[in-house]
Amino acid sequence: MDVLVSFIVLILLIPVAYGAVIGAPLIFAPKKAIRIMIKEANIKNNEIVYDLGAGTGRLIVMAKKEFLKNIYGIEIALIIWLIGKINLFVNKVKISNLKLGNFYKSDFGNIDIFLCFLTPKAMKKLKNKFETETKKGSRIISYAFEINGWKPKKIIKEKGIASIFVYEI
Repeated sequence: MDVLVSFIVLILLIPVAYGAVIGAPLIFAPKKAIRIMIKEANIKNNEIVYDLGAGTGRLIVMAKKEFLKNIYGIEIALIIWLIGKINLFVNKVKISNLKLGNFYKSDFGNIDIFLCFLTPKAMKKLKNKFETETKKGSRIISYAFEINGWKPKKIIKEKGIASIFVYEI
Protein backbone atom coordinates (compact mmCIF):
# COMPACT_ATOMS: atom_id res chain seq x y z
CA MET A 1 0.00 0.00 0.00
CA ASP A 2 2.81 2.46 0.86
CA VAL A 3 4.39 1.78 -2.53
CA LEU A 4 1.10 2.52 -4.30
CA VAL A 5 0.59 5.79 -2.41
CA SER A 6 4.19 6.80 -3.11
CA PHE A 7 3.72 5.98 -6.78
CA ILE A 8 0.52 8.06 -6.99
CA VAL A 9 2.16 11.01 -5.23
CA LEU A 10 5.13 10.76 -7.58
CA ILE A 11 2.89 10.67 -10.66
CA LEU A 12 1.01 13.75 -9.43
CA LEU A 13 4.15 15.71 -8.55
CA ILE A 14 6.15 15.04 -11.72
CA PRO A 15 4.10 17.54 -13.79
CA VAL A 16 4.49 20.17 -11.03
CA ALA A 17 8.25 19.68 -11.08
CA TYR A 18 8.25 19.72 -14.89
CA GLY A 19 6.37 23.03 -14.83
CA ALA A 20 9.09 24.51 -12.63
CA VAL A 21 11.80 23.19 -14.97
CA ILE A 22 10.22 24.67 -18.12
CA GLY A 23 9.78 28.08 -16.48
CA ALA A 24 6.35 28.07 -14.88
CA PRO A 25 6.77 27.16 -11.22
CA LEU A 26 3.77 27.33 -8.91
CA ILE A 27 4.26 30.75 -7.35
CA PHE A 28 1.32 33.04 -6.65
CA ALA A 29 1.40 36.65 -7.83
CA PRO A 30 0.02 39.06 -5.23
CA LYS A 31 -3.63 40.04 -5.79
CA LYS A 32 -2.56 43.67 -6.07
CA ALA A 33 -0.27 42.75 -8.98
CA ILE A 34 -3.02 40.74 -10.68
CA ARG A 35 -5.44 43.68 -10.45
CA ILE A 36 -2.84 46.02 -11.97
CA MET A 37 -2.03 43.52 -14.74
CA ILE A 38 -5.72 43.26 -15.65
CA LYS A 39 -6.12 47.06 -15.60
CA GLU A 40 -2.96 47.70 -17.63
CA ALA A 41 -3.98 45.13 -20.25
CA ASN A 42 -6.74 47.59 -21.23
CA ILE A 43 -8.95 44.68 -22.29
CA LYS A 44 -11.71 45.36 -24.74
CA ASN A 45 -14.92 43.33 -24.72
CA ASN A 46 -14.16 41.10 -27.69
CA GLU A 47 -10.46 40.46 -26.96
CA ILE A 48 -9.15 37.02 -26.04
CA VAL A 49 -6.91 36.93 -22.99
CA TYR A 50 -4.69 34.05 -21.87
CA ASP A 51 -2.93 33.44 -18.58
CA LEU A 52 0.14 31.39 -19.46
CA GLY A 53 0.97 28.97 -16.64
CA ALA A 54 -2.41 29.63 -15.04
CA GLY A 55 -1.81 27.50 -11.96
CA THR A 56 -4.90 27.34 -9.78
CA GLY A 57 -6.84 29.84 -11.91
CA ARG A 58 -6.65 32.76 -9.45
CA LEU A 59 -6.08 35.30 -12.20
CA ILE A 60 -8.96 33.90 -14.28
CA VAL A 61 -11.34 34.14 -11.31
CA MET A 62 -10.25 37.71 -10.52
CA ALA A 63 -10.61 38.75 -14.17
CA LYS A 64 -14.08 37.22 -14.37
CA LYS A 65 -15.07 39.30 -11.34
CA GLU A 66 -14.01 42.33 -13.42
CA PHE A 67 -16.59 41.15 -15.98
CA LEU A 68 -14.06 39.99 -18.58
CA LYS A 69 -15.68 37.29 -20.65
CA ASN A 70 -12.91 35.95 -22.88
CA ILE A 71 -10.22 34.98 -20.39
CA TYR A 72 -8.60 31.57 -20.46
CA GLY A 73 -5.63 29.88 -18.89
CA ILE A 74 -3.31 27.04 -19.72
CA GLU A 75 -1.59 24.87 -17.11
CA ILE A 76 0.72 21.90 -17.62
CA ALA A 77 0.69 20.29 -14.15
CA LEU A 78 -2.24 17.87 -13.85
CA ILE A 79 -2.78 18.21 -10.09
CA ILE A 80 -2.58 22.02 -10.21
CA TRP A 81 -4.92 22.06 -13.23
CA LEU A 82 -7.43 19.92 -11.28
CA ILE A 83 -7.22 22.31 -8.32
CA GLY A 84 -7.75 25.16 -10.79
CA LYS A 85 -10.84 23.48 -12.24
CA ILE A 86 -12.28 23.15 -8.72
CA ASN A 87 -11.43 26.82 -8.02
CA LEU A 88 -13.22 27.92 -11.20
CA PHE A 89 -16.25 25.74 -10.41
CA VAL A 90 -16.50 27.08 -6.84
CA ASN A 91 -16.26 30.65 -8.17
CA LYS A 92 -18.90 30.02 -10.87
CA VAL A 93 -16.46 30.40 -13.77
CA LYS A 94 -16.79 27.99 -16.71
CA ILE A 95 -14.27 25.25 -16.05
CA SER A 96 -13.57 25.06 -19.78
CA ASN A 97 -11.72 28.39 -19.36
CA LEU A 98 -8.74 26.47 -17.92
CA LYS A 99 -7.01 24.14 -20.34
CA LEU A 100 -4.50 21.39 -19.58
CA GLY A 101 -1.50 21.73 -21.86
CA ASN A 102 1.89 23.14 -22.68
CA PHE A 103 1.81 26.80 -23.68
CA TYR A 104 5.00 26.37 -25.71
CA LYS A 105 3.00 24.10 -28.02
CA SER A 106 -0.14 26.25 -28.10
CA ASP A 107 -1.25 28.36 -31.05
CA PHE A 108 -0.96 32.05 -30.17
CA GLY A 109 -2.51 33.35 -33.41
CA ASN A 110 -5.95 34.27 -32.05
CA ILE A 111 -4.86 35.61 -28.65
CA ASP A 112 -4.93 39.37 -28.08
CA ILE A 113 -3.45 39.61 -24.59
CA PHE A 114 -1.04 37.40 -22.66
CA LEU A 115 -0.75 37.65 -18.88
CA CYS A 116 2.43 36.06 -17.57
CA PHE A 117 4.23 35.38 -14.32
CA LEU A 118 6.97 33.20 -15.74
CA THR A 119 10.70 32.89 -15.21
CA PRO A 120 13.26 34.71 -17.36
CA LYS A 121 14.05 31.35 -18.98
CA ALA A 122 10.41 30.92 -20.03
CA MET A 123 10.12 34.52 -21.27
CA LYS A 124 13.26 34.04 -23.36
CA LYS A 125 11.83 30.87 -24.87
CA LEU A 126 8.48 32.57 -25.58
CA LYS A 127 10.06 35.65 -27.17
CA ASN A 128 10.34 34.05 -30.63
CA LYS A 129 6.83 32.58 -30.34
CA PHE A 130 5.45 36.02 -29.51
CA GLU A 131 7.33 37.55 -32.46
CA THR A 132 6.22 34.96 -35.01
CA GLU A 133 2.74 33.85 -33.92
CA THR A 134 0.99 36.87 -32.44
CA LYS A 135 -0.90 39.48 -34.38
CA LYS A 136 0.00 43.15 -34.53
CA GLY A 137 -1.38 44.98 -31.52
CA SER A 138 -1.22 41.95 -29.19
CA ARG A 139 -0.18 42.83 -25.67
CA ILE A 140 1.98 40.96 -23.19
CA ILE A 141 1.77 41.88 -19.53
CA SER A 142 4.56 40.27 -17.52
CA TYR A 143 4.80 40.29 -13.76
CA ALA A 144 8.34 40.51 -12.34
CA PHE A 145 10.31 39.51 -15.45
CA GLU A 146 11.20 41.35 -18.64
CA ILE A 147 11.43 40.00 -22.15
CA ASN A 148 15.14 40.37 -22.74
CA GLY A 149 15.92 42.54 -25.76
CA TRP A 150 12.46 44.15 -25.93
CA LYS A 151 11.66 47.65 -24.78
CA PRO A 152 8.51 47.70 -22.66
CA LYS A 153 5.82 50.18 -23.64
CA LYS A 154 5.37 50.79 -19.92
CA ILE A 155 6.89 49.65 -16.62
CA ILE A 156 4.70 49.81 -13.53
CA LYS A 157 6.41 50.05 -10.17
CA GLU A 158 4.24 49.91 -7.09
CA LYS A 159 5.17 49.50 -3.46
CA GLY A 160 4.93 45.93 -2.20
CA ILE A 161 5.05 44.18 -5.59
CA ALA A 162 7.60 43.49 -8.31
CA SER A 163 7.65 45.52 -11.52
CA ILE A 164 5.05 44.86 -14.21
CA PHE A 165 6.19 45.07 -17.82
CA VAL A 166 3.74 45.99 -20.57
CA TYR A 167 4.65 45.13 -24.17
CA GLU A 168 2.83 45.61 -27.45
CA ILE A 169 3.58 43.73 -30.65
